[in-house]
Amino acid sequence: MGYESRPKRFARIVEDLQTNIGLLTELKDEYEQWKDSMPENLEQSPTGQKLEETVDTLDTAIDTLDNILSESENVVSDLECCELPMGFGND
Repeated sequence: MGYESRPKRFARIVEDLQTNIGLLTELKDEYEQWKDSMPENLEQSPTGQKLEETVDTLDTAIDTLDNILSESENVVSDLECCELPMGFGND
């Protein structure tokens, strides 16, 4: 990988975060679909309870990451608007 400026790296990391939130959401939806398709008599089984906990945990993680993403997008926007130091006496 060649040189990539810090602001561009930060923007790429934010994009990767968006992608990973999408992947986590897909995974959560799969677990939720599995849980929802269980027969009623198995909903309180150990598997049903683990599925419920997994869906809740993923939901919380996605909400947290969404908040981080929102703040990160603000930072990317701020970085694009400011004049960043070039370094090595080039300022």
